[in-house]
Amino acid sequence: MADTDIAFVRKDMLPQQEPPSSAVGPIKWVQENLSVPDAVERCLRKYADFSGRASRSEYWYFTIAVGLFLGLLTLLNSAVLHWSFAASFGGPLVALAEVFLVVPSLAVAVRRLHDLNLSGWLVVLSLVPFVNLLFLVAMARAGKRETNRFGDVPAPTRDSVGGLVLFAMTIIATFFVFSIVSSAWPWFAGGIWSTSSLAECREILGDATGGCFSVLTERWNQLLFGFTYPSEQYWRPTLAFILLFLAAAPLLFAMYVPREVLYFTALYPFLAYWLVWGGTILIPIVAIAGFVAGYYAFKRFERDSFAMGMLAAVVAAAVTWWIGGFISGALSGFIALAEVPSRDIGGFLLNFILGTVCVSLSLPLGIVLALGRQSDMPIIRIICVVFIEFIRGVPLITLLFVANVVLAYFLPPGTNFDLILRVIIMITLFSAAYIAEVIRGGLAALPRGQYEAADSLGLDYAQSMRLIVMPQALKISIPGIVNVAVGLFKDTTLVSVISMFDLVGMIRGPILASTEWNGVYWELWGFAILMFFPICYGISQYSQWLERQLATDHR
Repeated sequence: MADTDIAFVRKDMLPQQEPPSSAVGPIKWVQENLSVPDAVERCLRKYADFSGRASRSEYWYFTIAVGLFLGLLTLLNSAVLHWSFAASFGGPLVALAEVFLVVPSLAVAVRRLHDLNLSGWLVVLSLVPFVNLLFLVAMARAGKRETNRFGDVPAPTRDSVGGLVLFAMTIIATFFVFSIVSSAWPWFAGGIWSTSSLAECREILGDATGGCFSVLTERWNQLLFGFTYPSEQYWRPTLAFILLFLAAAPLLFAMYVPREVLYFTALYPFLAYWLVWGGTILIPIVAIAGFVAGYYAFKRFERDSFAMGMLAAVVAAAVTWWIGGFISGALSGFIALAEVPSRDIGGFLLNFILGTVCVSLSLPLGIVLALGRQSDMPIIRIICVVFIEFIRGVPLITLLFVANVVLAYFLPPGTNFDLILRVIIMITLFSAAYIAEVIRGGLAALPRGQYEAADSLGLDYAQSMRLIVMPQALKISIPGIVNVAVGLFKDTTLVSVISMFDLVGMIRGPILASTEWNGVYWELWGFAILMFFPICYGISQYSQWLERQLATDHR
């Protein structure tokens, strides 16, 4: 008996064993950094203990149960907001749910994510309180009253079932986003950037998960500029790309940029050509002189007739370029950059050149075709209709093969017609036909009174189109024009089928065909997405901003 008592006393005198550090880690952090009531601390401890014992499936069941319970509270809150005497209790009701459900569930999630080595989810999980806060604000606004010209009326609210469905869809969408991010994050975080081949990259990774991003650090210059563009001349297309933003600013944001910058915009195409292709600076100077001579000839003979002015402009420009060709040929070394032939231009630089030039040229050509299709002169109307319908009925890839192979048969023997120029012509004609139809829809949407108003002011055809009709038609046609422009920029990747090494051609050809990087796909195509998506998305967002700026009607 004495031995038993002594054993009992010794066991009682021993210090109590603390729970494992993995179970009390969040509790210690809360105690050291936050001042919370004992009840909340006990609640957090219970949930932490549960997270230490729960399996992964049990954790997900618990999370789904918490989400459903919050949905029921949301439904109840929507119903409460319909009662005028209890509308003020809607916000506190959801706030209580935040305190007693969301915070503990976050504690469980943090603990389980740490145990399951899914720390990448913690970044996404940190957004949950902010999402709930926005939801609280939206629910609080639903119970307010608004004042308009009809007086003080209740603000429009969604019905309870619709709010619950929206909340459930948000939860499901968030779950899928979480799943994608948590699955892809280890691949990004564990990527290798410093190897010289795929075999070396896989040897370093072993059984770990990670991407072989070394192909980007090894071949970035080929992906951007092609594999034969001189590496010491990379600064030239880079400078042309930077200057493009300055040149486009007065066209895209005319209300914010001084009009004097338009002079640089007019000079930029010639400057960009000189920077990318090189040669003597006399080539762009002669090209500018031809356009200037044509402009003054047009203004001189426009007083007689528009057709006479256009004919004089073409003749003056042709004569100026013919004479300037002899001068630039004789002084080929005057302020000259190293010449880069078109066959050496590739990578994303080629896609960007084709997209920028073709969109810029197809818009005015599309306007001319749209006006010609509505012309009262049968010959002009028939020519425009036949051209538009023929181009729209032929795939772009067929036109590219024509530019690459067939077009050479119609040229004199020994003629060297630059391939990039041939491709630019075909892509421009193709996109101009689609833009013409978009603008024709904008012209058809204008009421007849706009044309009659131009006639009543005594304006001729060119003046009425330039000052009254075409600005309104272009404003209506902005979404369609942007859609064609985005599609055209993406279709520039089709030039890879005619052996032009653009970004897609570089990936499918020299890079994947090499022994060092044969088998790398996700990293390369992800880089292509990273190049195309920001530009296409930026064009789309600019068009929406421009529509809001030009929205002068009252709706």
